[in-house]
Amino acid sequence: MRKFAPVLIIIAVIIIAIFVVFACMNIMNNTPKGPDTTVAPSVAPGEETPVPKVTETPEATDKKPDDGKQTPTPTPEVTAGKPTATPTPVSTATPATQAPTATVRPTATPEVATGTSGSFKSDTGTSINVRTDWSYEDQGSMRSVKIRIYLECGTISVSQRNDNTLTVNGKTIIYNTEPLKYTEKVRHETLIYEYTFLANKGETIDVEATWHFRGTYSGVRIETIVCSGSFKVQ
Repeated sequence: MRKFAPVLIIIAVIIIAIFVVFACMNIMNNTPKGPDTTVAPSVAPGEETPVPKVTETPEATDKKPDDGKQTPTPTPEVTAGKPTATPTPVSTATPATQAPTATVRPTATPEVATGTSGSFKSDTGTSINVRTDWSYEDQGSMRSVKIRIYLECGTISVSQRNDNTLTVNGKTIIYNTEPLKYTEKVRHETLIYEYTFLANKGETIDVEATWHFRGTYSGVRIETIVCSGSFKVQ
């Protein structure tokens, strides 16, 4: 028993210490906490409440420390700009509408043939045409003038053609033609009418001959073939 006496004493001390600690903690937990109060510093009567100083942070600046020399302030350059020209509105004039001018074509003067004989020929654009031959000879103080009308063609087959005309100086003669038929593919020349009259020396003779074909030749529709011209009797 004497050997274990110190150990028992130590255990007893530890247990007592534990109880003391728990007791203190219990007392602290049960102590009521009052409201937090802020105690203002006491100021004697007549004294001003000290105002805390605010330390200003110096403003960062790119200015160099003043070395006693005054830096001249540059005068801003004034750029004289060119005045902007105000565009002047251009009025677009509407051209006056003009009435179309009629083209005046001079009346073609027919060429007057001379000599004692000659001919005129139509132009149908095909191989069928009318040719008018003229000639004259002396007959006393007058001139005997002869007009011959020919039909030029290749192959053809037409019946009788009536109401064809020959006009000489305003005088119209009506003539008819017999049926025609040519099967050979060669050029044919057929006298279809002849007329003779007297004219004065120096007289101009105007001639127009017509022949009614009323058909299609080489793919071209032809109603009437006209041949005209003028000549002067010497």
